[in-house]
Amino acid sequence: NYDYLTGEVKTEEDEGYIEYDSYDHQLNKKTPLILWTKNKSLSKKIDTLISNNGDKYINGHITKEQFAGLINTVNGLDGININLENIVQEAKRVDEMYLDENIEYDVALTYFSAVSTLNCINDELDKYKQDIKNVYESRKVYEEATKNQQIKKYYEAILGYDKVLKEDEKYYK
Repeated sequence: NYDYLTGEVKTEEDEGYIEYDSYDHQLNKKTPLILWTKNKSLSKKIDTLISNNGDKYINGHITKEQFAGLINTVNGLDGININLENIVQEAKRVDEMYLDENIEYDVALTYFSAVSTLNCINDELDKYKQDIKNVYESRKVYEEATKNQQIKKYYEAILGYDKVLKEDEKYYK
């Protein structure tokens, strides 16, 4: 809760204040600030750390700030080779979870935004990020079409339903 821009510590009343409990403290204590190695074993541990914390973020166990902080820390490490395949597999899983409505749009989008900043990532996650944006827009159109149908604006409802993506099986019927 230190604001590096103002040099002050935030209080509970300040915007952006994050509760910091003993779980967070233990997690931060076990995360080294500086790692200098080209050790493949350590790279695997970093992969696992990113994956596990990605899961924790998706499940609401850590905040987006904590997850983004981890990603920023990893970006600051020299000699760490991240397994891009694992990151892409997790991105695919997040995409599927959003499609199945197991996570909210903002959680999925924030996940992709954070992971996309990893130094090893170029355009590999763009497809999944665009997929969730398209499905989000399709679901908004579906909701609007449903409202139009309820108030007997059938023409507008039909036009809206026609715009729903076929890939979104739960909404495309």
